[in-house]
Amino acid sequence: MRSQAFVGLLDAVFIGLGLWFLDVPLVLPLAVLTFVSAFVPIAGALFAGLVAVLIALVSNGLTDALLVLAIIVVVQQLEGNVFQPMIQSRGLGLHAAVVLLAVTLGGSLAGIVGSLSRCPRPRWSRWSGTTCANSSPLPRGNRTPAVRRPAART
Repeated sequence: MRSQAFVGLLDAVFIGLGLWFLDVPLVLPLAVLTFVSAFVPIAGALFAGLVAVLIALVSNGLTDALLVLAIIVVVQQLEGNVFQPMIQSRGLGLHAAVVLLAVTLGGSLAGIVGSLSRCPRPRWSRWSGTTCANSSPLPRGNRTPAVRRPAART
């Protein structure tokens, strides 16, 4: 949850700076809307972007609306391909490439539901692997069972 909040904050700051640079009115409410909508997958970003583009269109014209759209697309691409994997990898204790690969595989295999559910799975696999290895009944130094030899007959 903290990683998602941090990504939402990055979105809000970068989109807010772009709106401020283009002199779009209602920058602060639009940045807050961007932050809050970051918690709603897919639809949240579309809704916040649509509101920002419409406000830019009504107040500043078509050129600024298209520039706002370009800023939002660039920030969303950075979020999905750079920020999200890096931040979630730190939160889950996995490499960013593993997170990106898991989300991509989940999305290609099971659509949106697969993308949303795949990120915790590599972490669970890593946790269960270390837990099973640490709870082995064998001594730590020797993970292979000793071969019992029959007692010598005399």
